[in-house]
Amino acid sequence: MIYIISILLILYILYLYKNSSSLYFYNTKEKLQDNLNLVISLLKNYQFSNLDIIRITESYNYFIEYPEEFDGATIVKDITQIRDLDVPAMAHDFTYINETGIKKRLKADWQYGKDMRKFEIPWLTAYGRVFLLFIINLSGIYSLKNLIKK
Repeated sequence: MIYIISILLILYILYLYKNSSSLYFYNTKEKLQDNLNLVISLLKNYQFSNLDIIRITESYNYFIEYPEEFDGATIVKDITQIRDLDVPAMAHDFTYINETGIKKRLKADWQYGKDMRKFEIPWLTAYGRVFLLFIINLSGIYSLKNLIKK
């Protein structure tokens, strides 16, 4: 019985991955630039370091150029810092696109949790998501998701 439930859960997660999308970066360039200024102001307000601001700005600019690659928070889309944008999820997506290998993905997952905490997202929510990402990475589900998306 536990195997059936596990398989169904994995299939459900894969379904969510397959159907995850966001239209945020399909806004006009002017709107996206205005929102980038807002994101930078928020990062400063929440006392992100200059290196964090550069990292997150680089992520944002990448998705302006490649909006089809952005899906935001895949399974849960309940946290946003500005309308329709989860900034830590955006930076996490960018890292996953540019880093290969499980070790680098796990490091990106941990950074995702740290970024959420900087935005004062509750500890259990932030690191609960990190824990689930660790499980997804270590179980091989992420690799399956990449095969399905192709």
